[in-house]
Amino acid sequence: MSALADHIFEFIGAYITPRKYRFFTDGWGDVAVASRVASRAREVLSGDATIGDVKLTWITRDVVDDGYIRDSGYFTSPFADALPPESARVSFTRFSPARRDVGTKRRVAVLLPCTGDQTEWYRAGIARELLADGIECVVPTIAYYGDRKPPAQSAHVLRTVADAKIQLSVTPVEMMLLARLVHADVVKNAKDASACDVDWVFAGISLGGTMSALAASALAASRADVGGDVGVCCVAGPSDGTPFVDGSIGKRVAWDILARECGDDDDKARERMLYEMRELGVEGLVAANSVTKSVVLTAKHDRFVGVSSNEGIDRALRVMSGAGDAEAGDAYERYDFDGGHLNFLWKRKSVVAPAIKRAFGIDCDVIIA
Repeated sequence: MSALADHIFEFIGAYITPRKYRFFTDGWGDVAVASRVASRAREVLSGDATIGDVKLTWITRDVVDDGYIRDSGYFTSPFADALPPESARVSFTRFSPARRDVGTKRRVAVLLPCTGDQTEWYRAGIARELLADGIECVVPTIAYYGDRKPPAQSAHVLRTVADAKIQLSVTPVEMMLLARLVHADVVKNAKDASACDVDWVFAGISLGGTMSALAASALAASRADVGGDVGVCCVAGPSDGTPFVDGSIGKRVAWDILARECGDDDDKARERMLYEMRELGVEGLVAANSVTKSVVLTAKHDRFVGVSSNEGIDRALRVMSGAGDAEAGDAYERYDFDGGHLNFLWKRKSVVAPAIKRAFGIDCDVIIA
């Protein structure tokens, strides 16, 4: 079965997952506040609003670990007023090669998490592959995850629809700011002019892929000088909120609780979910010609995202890279793999680092097997 792991996830989600590990067990939450946050974020994504000065604070610097340099830091989210206190700080770890030759192109990949990826462990594995080619990696923690998780929340499982909407709204803006702050620090500490010439790629799987596309677009809209080109690598990323309704993840949603505010009508609860998430569709948020290159990886039998969402993210990234209807080219590449969504987390992990390298313009093979 080509999407066996997706089917198993659905079965567990529908029949085995305990209540505390179901999404939205506290209901809809304050969706009015979430909508205001989404509106503020959209203004930044479109370039109609700017963010004031934000200070980057380093916790550790220049720690040598297994042949690379590890730094960690944080800054205060511009949406701190709408986030739980634990989520107010945007924390991250940066992995750098122990040595960078003077005059060489500096490349930085921002690796965003998939759903449930609360620590750096999984992405650190991808980072090690990239570090071998001299690519620095920034591994951030998004709102409601890891050390930004509210104490009442079980693992990564968001308690309300409002929390999900806020998370999806603030993350692209926070990641755009992260790139700007890290680049400013690079310039401040540069020992040679070439160190300031930095190419960026935002990359992620699933949720992280979607957020990567929006963060890259936000960076372009901010008109900030980050030293060089900006690219995106989106792996099995949804283009809108439909996976909560039609995808495998929907099997873990507490629909009975959400339906209580919809006249105990399950169908109305699903319709309301789509309505609440309508503002977050990627196609309506990305800017045309905002990246130098985009690379898209999809699963042909993806039960989390689905074919329609695959095509939606495809259209969005074509717009971002200015590729139009071209099948392939220097600005846009797409690779379709057999299998389901979870293949990229397990069997297909080895294709992610090569795809990110291609988003930097590095010639390497992405093997479709």
